[in-house]
Amino acid sequence: MFMCWSFRNSQILIGFCWILTSMAIYLSIWLAPFDFQQGEKYRIIYVHVPTAWMSLLIYIAMAISSVLFLLTKHSLFQLFSKTAAKIGALFTLFTLVTGGFWEKHMWDTFWVWDARLTSINLVFYIPRCTAFSRVFCGCCFYFYMYRANQYTNN
Repeated sequence: MFMCWSFRNSQILIGFCWILTSMAIYLSIWLAPFDFQQGEKYRIIYVHVPTAWMSLLIYIAMAISSVLFLLTKHSLFQLFSKTAAKIGALFTLFTLVTGGFWEKHMWDTFWVWDARLTSINLVFYIPRCTAFSRVFCGCCFYFYMYRANQYTNN
């Protein structure tokens, strides 16, 4: 039922997202006031902060979906977790890149080993490691199953 609804209304939702994105870009670039201390370069914050919030919210939703998958074994929760990991990684990468641009302007360096920066960097790599381990463990599982079938068939 959900899949039918999402296929029917996906174009409407995508169009609505494009409208909201274009409004946000217009408001942040042309209508936001000038900042006295940071100048015009502070406008990157209008991209940086929402991407940071979205990355963390996506990872929270992924964790909730993973727990629901463990409880219900419904494949839609697993599909959501896999997809959310990729989208969350993209938002986290945007967060790291835009934060680096803002830091370069404010502190004359692209990276400071601050606790917040390092934790977001870990948040970027942890889902990548879990995806790698899922693929690696799956390959090992199929390899061992193949070897077990060879010994049992002979």
